[in-house]
Amino acid sequence: MRFDSENAILSVFDDMENKLTEINLEKQEDFSEDFETQLKETSLVVLQRLEKEHLFDKEYIFKPFTVSMVDDDFIVSDELIFIDDDTLKIDGDLLTNLDKELDDFLKNLMK
Repeated sequence: MRFDSENAILSVFDDMENKLTEINLEKQEDFSEDFETQLKETSLVVLQRLEKEHLFDKEYIFKPFTVSMVDDDFIVSDELIFIDDDTLKIDGDLLTNLDKELDDFLKNLMK
């Protein structure tokens, strides 16, 4: 997803950068200066609800599956959800604590 703050347009793209849809979020006076943060938080709530309803378990969801916020150059600024066969990560760095987990694994392996 990419948000154009100047025009208040949210665009959704596939993994080949083809535009799937575009939503005009007409600027209103109640938009705060940090609307992108609000947009991210709202998207996370929606993704969490969809996950609780097991939408991502459906056969039409090809894995790995991600939803990310990107900038104009399609560089990921926030990964909102990552789903693989054995992994589900919502709003977080997939590699968080990886060093510690690898260290613990190696300690156990060496025993």
